[in-house]
This record gives sequence, structure tokens and C-alpha cells, in this order.
Amino acid sequence: MPDIFKTPSQITQELLDEYKDITAIELSPNDLGREEVIKFRSLSVVISGLRAELQRIEDDTFPQSASEQALERHLAARLLSARAAPQRSNGVCTFEVTAVPVSIPAQTVFARDLDGKLFRTIEAFSSSSSDAIGSVNLQCESVDVGQATNIEVESGVQFTLSSSVPNVAAAVLSATQFRDGRDQESPSEMLSRIQIFDRRRDTGGNLVAYERFAREASSQVVTAKAIDEPRGPNTVDVVITSGTSNIRQAVENGEAITRLPSSALVSTVQDYVREMCPTTDDAEVVMPTESEFDITVSYELYDESLRAAVDVEIKKEVEIYIYSAKAGDTLYPTELERLIDARVGHLIRSRRVADFGESSLTFTVPNGEILIPGTTTIQGFS
Repeated sequence: MPDIFKTPSQITQELLDEYKDITAIELSPNDLGREEVIKFRSLSVVISGLRAELQRIEDDTFPQSASEQALERHLAARLLSARAAPQRSNGVCTFEVTAVPVSIPAQTVFARDLDGKLFRTIEAFSSSSSDAIGSVNLQCESVDVGQATNIEVESGVQFTLSSSVPNVAAAVLSATQFRDGRDQESPSEMLSRIQIFDRRRDTGGNLVAYERFAREASSQVVTAKAIDEPRGPNTVDVVITSGTSNIRQAVENGEAITRLPSSALVSTVQDYVREMCPTTDDAEVVMPTESEFDITVSYELYDESLRAAVDVEIKKEVEIYIYSAKAGDTLYPTELERLIDARVGHLIRSRRVADFGESSLTFTVPNGEILIPGTTTIQGFS
């Protein structure tokens, strides 16, 4: 698309050039003693502002160049669900009751010992029976929103109550992972949804529609993949992920990466899909299975003293590549090599990616699966 915008200085110079062509008088933009220059400079500011507005309108017409606000309008114009808002993570924690009577109110706040991040109960518990003494599991959520609130450790993460609760120990332990926390939908995610809609016809009863239903059901859904006839004729599986939405940011910052949805989210999406489904297909919402993916990266450096630092950078890029793969994507060693080059190519003399899953050539992610890093071998050439 054409570049409409011009700066005031560019426009001033063009006006002075035209003035010279007409009058044969050459003026500089800095000749502020001349009335013509003063008028041209003032007029250029106005023209530049108009051109900037025209450029914005031109850019926002096309999703590929649209601003964040314009992308939100593109979603609305296509009757797609609105931009996904950031979400809290949720899980189960174990509280130790030391005596009765006991009352643990909803919204009881506790902090993770590792970093002080705050969580709270979303259900209450009270009892005067001696049977209540011991461990009590309660549904909890993060106080803040975002993917950084997810906890990938299965259980045993330590927390401490922010304020004392009578007859309840201060120490709290996680009993499950904390899942479903996500960042606000990024511009690239919105653009991807728009492009999928534009390229794949949504008839209201095909696979594209099932994926749309899943995203409409909850903002916690990050991706949705519909699979045709996985359990026989007239069946559809809708595989959803939640949690980490910005893989690169999570890997770079050392954040937990969780993409498996909670059972509660799966149930919510299932109910919505069944309500909206206009066909007689047997539609089932499922969480994906995680499969380890092995990669070997061999490389040679100009300066071998940098190997330890470069190993860390390559490992990050490998993890980003693996975590970002979606069901149905075909992975190419050369694609990962280009990503490594973009990150540390100025330090590397040569490199090769091999042991690409079951094949050294390409690997296609099976439907219903997501990849996690398996054995990543980073080495020099032997």
C-alpha cells in the first residue's frame, strides 16, 4: 500500500522547490526572514497532519497494517469474539486446620514464598466438627491477571497466609497446578484470528465454526483446534489450550509455561459448544496431550570462550520454537536454523539442526497434541 505520510520538513522542501521552479528564486527552509518560508513552514505542518490521518485510515483498512484499536474493530466487523482480556490462574491449595471451630472465608489472601505473588481462596470453608481438623483443599485463584501467575509444578508449592486465620496454620501448599492465566490477546493473535476467518469460510457448522465457538465460550481459551471424525463418522473433537499466550515472553523471562486447560474450563467450553452447535455432530471438547520433542543442535563458534553463553541463547530459541508449534504445523530444521541465526548468527561460524523428532527432515505435529521440549542436545561439531 502507498506511503502517504510526509514530514513537515519534507513538505516544506517540496513547496520551496516548486516556488523555485516558478520564480527562479532559491530559498532555504532556514530563511526565516522571508515571508514565503514562514508561510510554507506553517502550511507544511497542516498538510503533514492531514497526510498522517490519511495514512492511519489507509493502514487501518487492512488488518496487516492496522493499529490495535483497528484490529479490535476488524474483529467486531466479522462478528468474532472481542479481544481476549487477561485472565487469572486457578488451582487448588491445601490448608491445615489445627483446631475447631474454624472458618476460612472466601478471598483469604496468601503469598507464594518464592516471589511474594498473591493468591486467594474463591470458596469458603467453616466447621465446628473435630473431623475438620487436618487438611482441607480449597479452590483458589491468583490476585493478579496474566500468564506469569500460572504454576506448572504439580503440587507442593509453598505459600504463607498474608494475615492469620484462627485455628489455621500459616503455611499453605498447592495441591494442583495453577492454570488458565493468560495475558491480554496480543495484536499478532488478533491478526491471526482475522486471517483465519478471512481464509477459511465459517458456515456456522463446519470445523472453523467449532473453533470460533470455543473462543467465544471463554477468554481463557488461547487456541482451539477442531478435528474431524476422530471417533468415527459425525464426530468432532475441539482441542483447546489455555494459560501461556506469549511463549517468547515467557521463555525469555523464565516464567512457567502452562497450556493445558483446567477441567472447569473444558466443561465451560463443552457446554457452550453444545448450546451453539447447529449440527447433529457429536462434539467433544478435550485438552491436548503433551509430547516430548527431541532436538540436537551442533554449531561452531568464532570464539569458543562464548560457548556457555551461546548455549543458553540457543536453548531459549529451541524452547520458543517447540512451545510455539501448533497441531498440524510442519516443523523444518532449516526454519529453526534461521531463528538461531537471527539470534546469535553473528557469533556462529556454522550450525546444523538434526534429530528432528522421528525424522531428520521434517515433523508434523499430530492433531490433538502439543509439544514440550524433550532432550535438547547442544554441542560442537564432532
